Amino acid sequence: MTGTQRVFLVILFAVGLAGSLLVLSQRVAVERSNATVGVAVDFLEVEQLAGTTGGSLEATMHQFKDAGATHLALPEDSLASLVERGEASVFAKPGATRIKLGSAYRLHRVAAALSSRFPGDYGRVSGNEGAYWLTAPAAAVTLPSTGVGYSRDALEAARSVGLKIVARPRWEGIRSRAGVERAVELAGKAGAGIVVFNGDQVLGFPGLVNATAESLAAKGLTFGFIELAPQLGAASLAGALDFEVVRVHSITEPEMRTL
Repeated sequence: MTGTQRVFLVILFAVGLAGSLLVLSQRVAVERSNATVGVAVDFLEVEQLAGTTGGSLEATMHQFKDAGATHLALPEDSLASLVERGEASVFAKPGATRIKLGSAYRLHRVAAALSSRFPGDYGRVSGNEGAYWLTAPAAAVTLPSTGVGYSRDALEAARSVGLKIVARPRWEGIRSRAGVERAVELAGKAGAGIVVFNGDQVLGFPGLVNATAESLAAKGLTFGFIELAPQLGAASLAGALDFEVVRVHSITEPEMRTL
């Protein structure tokens, strides 16, 4: 690649907290001579480690920050992940579907995400005992992996300890420019400066890559290009952005121990 590229290092942890912190500290020491390197921890691993150790998200993130982390890589929630965590319930019936959500914030972001991917009639109703209901076309729940925005708890925890956000939007279900623009908008509203797409392809691949480039530029977001495991459409997107990208290396702990 050419142009003004920056190096960004995404660290993914898969073992216990103490070992992860030690390896992270060692890796940061190796990279410290290069002032352009940032180190991100993956939120799903942070969440798992917090649950294992009994610590809060804030406390766990703070330990990673003290060890040298600069960013939190935050995957966009999917409808399936909300249901799995008990944060949403889906009641499907012919022609329309009702989705029960636990907060007005979650109602707003799920409605915004789904309506851009699956156009149709949507309605929002505030129920009793803190329940919020979204009525949606039946098609809106046919792809459980589709993105529905970012966890407020994760964002607030990261901000409280001073970790910057790397947004990881989901590409599933996006078939239009409006869908691309909304996904990028949600990443920007999450406070991200860098976007590293979730999964094996970039947002908008194959036919809307230029729309993705235009949306990223309009929101002032930088595309994170994964070098060692390139995503489908990544080269085309980097070219459309005149190679103004961040180079990303995703490294697991076993790999880091060999570096």
